[in-house]
Amino acid sequence: MVLLLFAVGVQVSFSAYHTLKSMVIPIYIFQPCFSDLAFSFSFLALLKKSHPGKELRLVMAGGYDPRLQENLEHYSELCRCAEEAGLREGEDVEFLRSPSEHRKLELLHRSSALLYTPSGEHFGIVPVEAMYCGLPVVAVADGGPLETVADGATGFLREARPEAFAGAMNVLLKGGEAMKRDMGESGRRRVQQRFSFDTFTEELCRAVAGQPGTEREQEQ
Repeated sequence: MVLLLFAVGVQVSFSAYHTLKSMVIPIYIFQPCFSDLAFSFSFLALLKKSHPGKELRLVMAGGYDPRLQENLEHYSELCRCAEEAGLREGEDVEFLRSPSEHRKLELLHRSSALLYTPSGEHFGIVPVEAMYCGLPVVAVADGGPLETVADGATGFLREARPEAFAGAMNVLLKGGEAMKRDMGESGRRRVQQRFSFDTFTEELCRAVAGQPGTEREQEQ
């Protein structure tokens, strides 16, 4: 099965993608983000058509409070959208409500790539966390990912269209474990070199002291 962790909306806490047969997993809070929902369901439908022999499962996991009417309504909307897309809950789609930290870490480390769909997003910690875990990232070519993700090296930057993301995932699937490993290693190095606590500390000290910036700053 190919395990795909799908990050939707700005409420994401983390996300990624793996090889177990084919499983897509969004990590987010059960609150309205309908454009991303349509994106994820359309993406899965396209990927299933491209790989009819693979078992693809979309797993949406996130914070859920049954005391909040908004969460209840959004969960119902998720089920309805999945059904309208022809996806079967429990087979094609699984909803994980408020998974434990252990479960979230398990998903990260068992995954093969992160899909990050928000447009106009700020820096965004999710792609950085995924790259640190050695996961390729497929993100919208807009906002924070333009700084964090190296297109073609640590993942792919694509237009915010299901077809574009499906194309990137097809490349990763064809590249197999070798591509996943190479991109994962590059991503982890990028995080350690450019986004670690020590790096930010050094750059802050340079800025306060009025010293020239690092190569990372000069590139921007």
